[in-house]
Amino acid sequence: MSMWSFLIRGRREAIGLLIGGGMAIICGVVFVLLGGSGLVEEYQFWANSDPGIAEVIGKDQIGQQKFYVRCRISPGGGAGEYEGRFAVYEGLWRSLRKGQMLDVAYLRTNPAKMRLKGSIGDIGGLLLYLAAGLALLGIGGVVSFGSARFLLAAEREVRGDQ
Repeated sequence: MSMWSFLIRGRREAIGLLIGGGMAIICGVVFVLLGGSGLVEEYQFWANSDPGIAEVIGKDQIGQQKFYVRCRISPGGGAGEYEGRFAVYEGLWRSLRKGQMLDVAYLRTNPAKMRLKGSIGDIGGLLLYLAAGLALLGIGGVVSFGSARFLLAAEREVRGDQ
């Protein structure tokens, strides 16, 4: 048998581990994509944003602790008007009124993506998503590889192949 045989007792356990490892890989890919895409957006704001003034057109509250402001911005150069939504802290959200102007930063390539000027996103959370995704990919890969090796070795043993 293979070196994995001391860890895995039988085929049922190996199949269960193979399925669990595959699920860990899928979850890992999702976490890596979420964290990676968020970090790419953070980089875009760092490298490709311009300051502007946006008009508050509405406010949204989702649940107890998520507060969003909807704004309209008209970047220079006759590019038209763009509407976007971004998160703010509760105190600011409560004090804002429709028609009020805010200093924002917006992406040159997509002016609808904006945030308060000088603010940063949740880089810590994005790095946590990325790290958790990479850990899940590693663990899922090792478990899937090991259980697949065990199943292949067990099948060869049953057939009498060496």
